[in-house]
Amino acid sequence: MVKKNLYKPIEVEYKLVEECPLTKSNYTFFQILYVISGEGFAIINDHKTTYRPGNLLLFVPNDHHTLDVPKPSEFLLIKFNRNYLNTTKTPENINSLIHYAPDLQGCILQNEDDKLMVKNICSLIVSELKNGTYNHNEPIVMHFLNALIFITTRSIITNQHVLLTQNSEVRIQKIISYVQEHIHFPQKIKAEIISEKFGLSKNYLSHYFKNQTGETISRFIMQHRLKLIEHRLIFSDIRVNEIVDEFGFADESHLNKFFKKHKGVSLTEFRKKQNKLA
Repeated sequence: MVKKNLYKPIEVEYKLVEECPLTKSNYTFFQILYVISGEGFAIINDHKTTYRPGNLLLFVPNDHHTLDVPKPSEFLLIKFNRNYLNTTKTPENINSLIHYAPDLQGCILQNEDDKLMVKNICSLIVSELKNGTYNHNEPIVMHFLNALIFITTRSIITNQHVLLTQNSEVRIQKIISYVQEHIHFPQKIKAEIISEKFGLSKNYLSHYFKNQTGETISRFIMQHRLKLIEHRLIFSDIRVNEIVDEFGFADESHLNKFFKKHKGVSLTEFRKKQNKLA
């Protein structure tokens, strides 16, 4: 399997694909695929789903994916990496993208207004690429790309909130967003701080959170931190002491103990194993 990297923070590409299938590769970056024309199948981690015009698909780093293209299809492909995400102003959206995206299958867009907006944005981008005016109007195109990625992350968050439970409250959505936004600040996501902020007793908070999501808030926080740390280890060259500072651990020993408790290996062993797999 070929490993592919992205050396710019973000790239955009128009593709007319006539061959079947596209080669399976291991990508180290995010990709948004918008289907302009054609029908076929996307295989993501051995899960097969159909694609058709107007669909927006998201591929995350370390996904194994390919396209089965039975007839010519047109795609707009937006590729972006961690460097791009680091420049955004909405960390809770970034964390949601990393946390929830691997569980998604098929078209992300559920809202009709979003579908129309994405179609118009993609048409403008394709027009710039086909007319050869992309380089001349790159700042304008970048605004389109930023909007497209924002709509994607917003759709992921909205879809996840809908899936929590049919009777989920606005408050649980706000608690989850608060935790994601402050995941790098352990003092701000302690049970007593969250319960006070959202008008719940400390004892009731865990019961309320589990009733709404199916898991305790302490486990949600642990899993979310762990997933983000794994992402840093796999898809960046960030040093362990930088991860310590980013997530508010006391020192490298504290971080290593936390990671080994839940993953069974040290951070160094985990990174070496992932590099061998790549």
